Amino acid sequence: MLTPVISNEPDLRFALRPNCLITRRPLVFLTPPRSLFYYKNSWAEISHILYEHGYKVEIFQLPYQNINEQKKVLKNDKIRIQNAHLLMDSVTFENLKTELTVLTDSTITVISTVDIQNVFYFKPQFSKSTLNYFLHRIWCKIWGLKTPDFSELLIRNTEKNWHSFLDHCVHLAEIDYSKD
Repeated sequence: MLTPVISNEPDLRFALRPNCLITRRPLVFLTPPRSLFYYKNSWAEISHILYEHGYKVEIFQLPYQNINEQKKVLKNDKIRIQNAHLLMDSVTFENLKTELTVLTDSTITVISTVDIQNVFYFKPQFSKSTLNYFLHRIWCKIWGLKTPDFSELLIRNTEKNWHSFLDHCVHLAEIDYSKD
């Protein structure tokens, strides 16, 4: 008979850090391209951990693959992402670059495996993809759609990656407080 292993030990990789500077504006994650093979909320884990640190975190749901629909949703709901710290993968940024650059009082962070000019970017460490994400990328490639690298979704984070990302969020908070 198999019994589940239950551990009361917290995951020390993502332990709360004391004296963490919190942003005044919310952190808003824009959802990456999704498909039948990969439709889950990729920002759930990282947003939950940031919330536990005291950050106000929102996930802005964009339509699955239709770029024109994504642009339309972004324009119609501009108030929700105005005056926020926007975080997204490189593909979402490339698709919505024109619409995002007209936002005032918002910062843009692109989580990318390559350097991006004129915006903040966070370069994650490599992480091994899951089977369903691999199938998702193949599906999208068949349809001629771009998908971000699995590492850009900040899933299966390493301790070093997590602390680097939290340091980036603290930097965003420093920007908020330097405006005073």
